[in-house]
Amino acid sequence: MVHKETGVKVGKGQPLYKLYSEQLATLQQEYLMAIAQEKQFQGDKIEKQLVAAAKQKLQLYGQSESQIQQLVKTQKKDPYVVFYAPEGGVVAELSVTQGQYVTEGSPILRLEGYGQLWVEADVYPNEAKNIKMGQKVKVVIAGWENQPQEMTISFITPSLQAGTQLTQIRGSIANPQQQWQPGLQANVFLPSASKSNVLTLPVDAVVRDGKGMHVWVKNGKDHFEPRLVKTGQENNNEVEISEGLKNGDQVVVTGAYLLYSEYILKKGKNPIEGLKIK
Repeated sequence: MVHKETGVKVGKGQPLYKLYSEQLATLQQEYLMAIAQEKQFQGDKIEKQLVAAAKQKLQLYGQSESQIQQLVKTQKKDPYVVFYAPEGGVVAELSVTQGQYVTEGSPILRLEGYGQLWVEADVYPNEAKNIKMGQKVKVVIAGWENQPQEMTISFITPSLQAGTQLTQIRGSIANPQQQWQPGLQANVFLPSASKSNVLTLPVDAVVRDGKGMHVWVKNGKDHFEPRLVKTGQENNNEVEISEGLKNGDQVVVTGAYLLYSEYILKKGKNPIEGLKIK
């Protein structure tokens, strides 16, 4: 067996492992004998059929055309079956050790690709009624609040989970730089029915970080200050503000994250340290 440790990156088409198989050696010998027999009885249809049948057995065993040609060229049996990665990924789990006997159907290793990640969310039935297959929702990963992702719902469980009043939805997000690892927590923002007399802002007006959520409010000419807020329901475009703002506040809608970054760069601290919701 080719030794591979967990965590090793493997490219598409690269060898993953090889297995010793006495059955493969027997099939190779059968094929070589069929070819030799055909040479003695050239033109015999039955002999040609025997060669074709022996070759097909090797192909069904996973032998490539180049491997079969190499067998004929060298006339040497190679009882090792090499398995190649069908896609690029990371060896996430090894179920065997080198030299171990394996039975047919037993797992050997698990290869995982992290270019796309599943996102699963538990929702209550009254929330699930507002969503449907193929719908796009916003996903915010803990620690990367300034990088919201768009997810298309690809699966909705048809029944509630045992012992709970929850159902589950699932979709996937792109992870081309592999900056996110499986197991991270994320929030999925579902659409909601519109409400009257509720204060809403564009989602880009609300700055999210590990310490909370805030907006930037105009306080005098060309002067802005951070204001802690609490949010309610949210969709791809708007977010409800439940606390932190009052009538007449002028909120920065475009460029809130720029103000946030400039403040940290100049002051060297988070702008909402020590603030409380008013």
